Amino acid sequence: MNYIWQHKHWPKFSYDSSKLSALAYHYAKQAAQLSGSLAHTDLDDSIAAQLDLMVDEAINTSLIEGESLNPTSVRSSLQNYLNLTPTPINVADVKAEGMAALLVDVRKYFNKPLSKEDSRDSRGQSR
Repeated sequence: MNYIWQHKHWPKFSYDSSKLSALAYHYAKQAAQLSGSLAHTDLDDSIAAQLDLMVDEAINTSLIEGESLNPTSVRSSLQNYLNLTPTPINVADVKAEGMAALLVDVRKYFNKPLSKEDSRDSRGQSR
């Protein structure tokens, strides 16, 4: 399996939207069901569920690149970046820290255009 940047058309991809529409519909339907389920939970359960999803995303994303992250380290890092603990948790795994920072950053700035010059960390501070 090649990395995305090794694709022969990188970074200029093309796609057939008609082939993706069924997948997009299925995804949107599942996302709406999940969103509706979370709307009826209390705040602590909702946060725990969102953390679980983010940890799963981090683990699965890292596996694509052949990396294996410790779920506990990722969860602790996410809790730190989201300010969910009164005292930051010490996390020695820099890869888990980096993935947590990326996931929080993506959610925080999802509507901003990507650029090489972007130097915000997930806390909105310059790096």
